[in-house]
Amino acid sequence: MVERFGLKFNPFPRAEAEQYRNEPEKLDIILFNYEKKKLVEYAKAIQNATVSFAVVGPWGTGKTLFLLYFYKLLRQLYGVDKVKFIYIKAPSNNEDLIKRLCNELGVSVSSRKLTELLEAVRQKIIDLVNNSYIVYIALDQLEETYRNISHDEAQVHEFVEILRGKLSAMVEKRYALGISIVEPAWGDLVARWPSITGIDAIRLKALEPEEVGLFIAKYLEKVRAPELVKKYNLEKEINENPTYPFTDDAVIEMYRLSSGVQRNICSWAYELLEKSKDKFERIDSYIVRLLIDKKLYLWQRSLEEILPYHSMRAAMVVKEIMAYIWNKYGSKYNIVWSGSIDRNIILTNISGKNIILYIAAKQTITVEDLQIITKYLQEGVTIDSEKLEIHSAIILHFTSQSTPYSKLVDPKASIWFMKIGEKLKRKIVFGDSVKEWGRLAAFYLHIKNELISYITSEDEEDLEIREILKILGLV
Repeated sequence: MVERFGLKFNPFPRAEAEQYRNEPEKLDIILFNYEKKKLVEYAKAIQNATVSFAVVGPWGTGKTLFLLYFYKLLRQLYGVDKVKFIYIKAPSNNEDLIKRLCNELGVSVSSRKLTELLEAVRQKIIDLVNNSYIVYIALDQLEETYRNISHDEAQVHEFVEILRGKLSAMVEKRYALGISIVEPAWGDLVARWPSITGIDAIRLKALEPEEVGLFIAKYLEKVRAPELVKKYNLEKEINENPTYPFTDDAVIEMYRLSSGVQRNICSWAYELLEKSKDKFERIDSYIVRLLIDKKLYLWQRSLEEILPYHSMRAAMVVKEIMAYIWNKYGSKYNIVWSGSIDRNIILTNISGKNIILYIAAKQTITVEDLQIITKYLQEGVTIDSEKLEIHSAIILHFTSQSTPYSKLVDPKASIWFMKIGEKLKRKIVFGDSVKEWGRLAAFYLHIKNELISYITSEDEEDLEIREILKILGLV
């Protein structure tokens, strides 16, 4: 029982901040006083103006929490029943964003034109404002949208126009637009379309080493029970160490593992309290290392939350990883990235041998797949007027662990495998596996600077690349 630590209950949140959508009064933000003050200013100004802001920062630093905290402020200032809140998480593209807005607002429009849909949204917001409502639209995890459209300049332009030009200027007052997006995606967007900076950015960051202890102490302080502190004779211990039962070296170790990312710290502090409450009097750095598996946790978050598997993502992730390994470690691993032959086909050279990587994100490998590969094996590939011999091919078969073995390869395709022989290998990668797709996704997010706590040294990255190459069937 955590009561033996002088606590009424375990205070550290471990679920996503989204849980507070319907009860924002229950949420709180520890530290970040300057950033919270800005939200208070926005909330007060909205009575006679419109407000638009972007919460920008690394994954796990509280962006969703800030979007919902603003909702809490609006309810406190203007009344629980007078705030119309529309929350949309990770729209896949511009059309999905607008259609979900229409659904949330109860707007029915037969047209598929975005301009007409946006006008219908605007009219609905005008009606709500005229009926004395505050309207707040929160668009969460827009890095997902940007990731899906970033290759298409017209789509990116439309995305910026929707945010900066349309949704930010729906009405003249009593209206707010809040968005959240990870720092790398925001920086790239600003570089391509500087006009997006018309949306004021609130920047969040991971905690500094000296802030982690205060962060933990503030959570513990909220649920300290004087009667329990007295019962277990903890007065002296807590006076000397406000983070009790976490020792000073445990706090330092949690910073080292988390890189100061608040989401990690909260999840691990919760887990450490639960696992230690019946076993240890204190939680020191040894116990932290014993009980916390940082990488497994981040693989799970990558698979389940940040970058879930989708067949359309497999080729993108593999291409980006291969290009990164070649750029940084090509000479060490004798890998040369030769680019994409097709959307799902990568040409690489390993130890002087040209290899085709065929990315098959599907349940069953068919004869048609093998016919494509056979053509390259027989005829080679022409790059810049130079014909290259293909020495071998690997099918990276992205599928589900639940797929029956008999469904993985079409019977006719099995015969083709035997015909092609040793030049063709198949490597299965499970899209629902924490240790396969979760690991690939975490490494992809690392190289995109979206998962700052995953790998923190060159040696650690080198070791991880060896494991990534194993998943891809290249070692």
